[in-house]
Amino acid sequence: MKPSKMKELSDSDYVRIEKLSEEGNDLYEQENIRPALRKYEEALNIVPDPKTEWEASTWLYTSIADAHFSLGNIDEAKENYYNALNCPDGLSNAYIHFSLGQVLYELEESKKSQESLLRAYMLEGLEIFEDEDPKYLDSIKGLIDEDIEDKNIDTQIQQKYIYKNGSRFYKNEDGNLIEDN
Repeated sequence: MKPSKMKELSDSDYVRIEKLSEEGNDLYEQENIRPALRKYEEALNIVPDPKTEWEASTWLYTSIADAHFSLGNIDEAKENYYNALNCPDGLSNAYIHFSLGQVLYELEESKKSQESLLRAYMLEGLEIFEDEDPKYLDSIKGLIDEDIEDKNIDTQIQQKYIYKNGSRFYKNEDGNLIEDN
């Protein structure tokens, strides 16, 4: 398997995306969530297809998901966090795993929530849970005490998975996608 080269956006596209994203961040910080969401979506529309191959999509999908979560659009947040996981460096991003774990917790998908929260813990330790509702840490405390010895997450194993529409899939020997239950 050849190492993949990170794709780079044109300078003009990158500048436009960064400007829209910063405008979105400013709006978000002022609690103008819907206008912020529109800025993030406008920026994402500049990213060429397939969007999951571009680094900018990682933070744009995450920002879109954060905005949806703030608006109470939990299903949309979930979809966008899964999209962010499929982007460059998404699987190694503790914040994305933590945020997805929050969303899945709120959707009462406890097994998937615990899986995401554990990944966040394994990547970042207890720091990721600071200043957050203690219910998220409480949901994995028993698992941390019993099962976690090595805090280094095996990203090579994780990378065999593809996340789509809130489900996890893997490729079999023939290259077909199989849903992982």
